[in-house]
Amino acid sequence: MIFDEVARVMNSDTTRRMSRRTGLSKDKVLRMANGQPFNLDYNVVFALQRLGYEFKVVKKLSHEKDT
Repeated sequence: MIFDEVARVMNSDTTRRMSRRTGLSKDKVLRMANGQPFNLDYNVVFALQRLGYEFKVVKKLSHEKDT
C-alpha cells in the first residue's frame, strides 16, 4: 500500500530533518510518517523525487474502458 511505503520513507529520519530535506511542513511529514491520508499534490511528488523515489500509477481498473 502506498501509505505504508511512504510512512517507512518518512520515518527514516527525524521530522525536522525530513521537513528540511523535502521542503514539506513538519505537520505534513508527521501525518505521512504515521501512515495517515495525505493530499498527493505536486509538492509531495517533488519531495519524494528529492529523496530518490518516483511515484507511478500503473494499474488500470478493470471497469474502465479503453479509449
